[in-house]
Amino acid sequence: MYSGRAMWKKESAFTGVTKTVDETATTTYGDLQESIKSMATVTASSKEEIARIMEVSGQLGISADDITEFTRTMIELGDTTDLSAEEAAVALAQFRNITGETATKDVYKLGSALVDLGNNFETNEVDIMNMSSYLASTAHNLGFSETQILGLSTAIASLGINAEASNRLRVSSGGTTNYNDLSNKPSINGVTLSGNKTTSDLSIHDIPSGGSSGQVLAKNSST
Repeated sequence: MYSGRAMWKKESAFTGVTKTVDETATTTYGDLQESIKSMATVTASSKEEIARIMEVSGQLGISADDITEFTRTMIELGDTTDLSAEEAAVALAQFRNITGETATKDVYKLGSALVDLGNNFETNEVDIMNMSSYLASTAHNLGFSETQILGLSTAIASLGINAEASNRLRVSSGGTTNYNDLSNKPSINGVTLSGNKTTSDLSIHDIPSGGSSGQVLAKNSST
């Protein structure tokens, strides 16, 4: 049994969801309430916290049909990374809006890539996502995929360049979007890809700690 206060909190939390999410022919508010209850049993988040993330997701334009899985991914990111669930929701939704690549139902793939990068390289998910958000528009226009943007952002963040300093980074396509033809090589701050590498080969391992021409290098411009 819920106390009157606990029941009020539960109903008040879900009221926020009803303000930002519209029911569909296949997903009702009852369905969403049940999904919140279910998530609360398998994550570290309370029903109220989950409802808040669902409310924010609705504000970001996630539909009722997709919002359960989107919310689940954000809660898991909040439980396992330096990002809060709400920060993850806002950042990934805005990132997807710029690139238009990953379907909402597949956003867990982006989340998995972000966690993997944060776990395996000398940076964290907050810095990776901040850098990705900064680079997204330019890199997307140059033909980079979402995962390539995340990888590039990891490389830059691992060099200690933060989002506040990143406005001095220069990213160039080298005059072509066909990265298999490196006669005009894409570059970052004037340092280009070398050999037969393409943007799909971008890796943190291509960036030596001391810096070297002829390899992918993200560095802070002094100009």
